Amino acid sequence: MLSRQSVRGLIFSHNCESHGGLETFDYTIALAGGLSIEYERFVAIKELMHCYFPPADSHIKYMTGSAQALEAHMNAFFGNATTNPAQQQAEKIALWMALGVICTDQDRQAKLQEVIAKNLTSQQIANEMRIPLKQAKNLLSSNYDREIQKLIT
Repeated sequence: MLSRQSVRGLIFSHNCESHGGLETFDYTIALAGGLSIEYERFVAIKELMHCYFPPADSHIKYMTGSAQALEAHMNAFFGNATTNPAQQQAEKIALWMALGVICTDQDRQAKLQEVIAKNLTSQQIANEMRIPLKQAKNLLSSNYDREIQKLIT
């Protein structure tokens, strides 16, 4: 079981098959024990986002295909979690992508107007969307447009 104090989730690939240059994988997402339903949902979506972009550094693999590769990945992740720029970037991208998947821009803009009018709070958005409060605040932040724009251009 993963410890939520260390990591809330991870994804790894297995059963890699290659046919005529086309590769297929099975993916497994592991979630830490004791997470709230909101965090389970958000972390699972965030981990899925790792499937949709390549590693920023060719020496870093974000998904692994064997027990040995997973162990190496975990050792690298925990050994370098705060000093590895490629891993930090991957996590940041996946978090913003997950928010973009959970809430359409049209809904986000409507919620933002409700917050400005003081008819809605971040906590109410978190409850309604079943996401962690921190992510509800990120959804409303001035950084949202800038970060999403980086992902789609």
